[in-house]
Amino acid sequence: MHLLLSYPKSGRTWVFSMLGKYVSLEQGLGNTDIVRYATANLPLTKSHAGFSIQGNLKQDRNRADSFDPEKIILLTRNPYDTVLSFYHDAKGRYNYSGDLESFIRHPKYGANNLKRYTEYVDSRDPRHVFSYEDIQENTFEEMKRILEILEQPVVDSILNDAIEFCAADNLREQERLYRKDKSKGVNMKSEGNMVKVRKAKVGSYKEEMTQAQIDYIKGVMNESISN
Repeated sequence: MHLLLSYPKSGRTWVFSMLGKYVSLEQGLGNTDIVRYATANLPLTKSHAGFSIQGNLKQDRNRADSFDPEKIILLTRNPYDTVLSFYHDAKGRYNYSGDLESFIRHPKYGANNLKRYTEYVDSRDPRHVFSYEDIQENTFEEMKRILEILEQPVVDSILNDAIEFCAADNLREQERLYRKDKSKGVNMKSEGNMVKVRKAKVGSYKEEMTQAQIDYIKGVMNESISN
């Protein structure tokens, strides 16, 4: 069993959708539950290690600690896009009422939380590291590498079809269909007013953050912050 370790809003649902769609195409399953298929049909589980808003830090950390570094698949993302996407998620899913500035500086959710998570990941020293940006740029090669780590035979044509189905525009539409009618589309595990497929864009922070906010996150990420 492998663990996919990630901070919230680092692309996990997208990766799981592609893995699940691959399984679905292989086994002739439907599309509704492709996110769940990734863990139901592959030797893979997932964790935010307690750093999500609803996470149980001690319980989730202990679970992540139980995995050997050789069995950890780490998914990373640019810290600015990560904080920004987590903010939008918190607004929609948890009704966070503050603005982006307050979220970035929030001691439990913003840059400080991401810094603590990064320090935890560094202490675990995972052997398999993937970035959201690399998966965006080289989707086929990176997803094939994940399947190979999971010791799954890879059929190139099936993987290509899975990737095409999970393109952001289609997944966004599939999520919309499911939210409207549970018999259609894909269950992206959306909650409240949030949507899982928002911009799906690299560098979105440049459009939504001020330079002062970017500098604050950079400063925090370069400091040592204790738990």
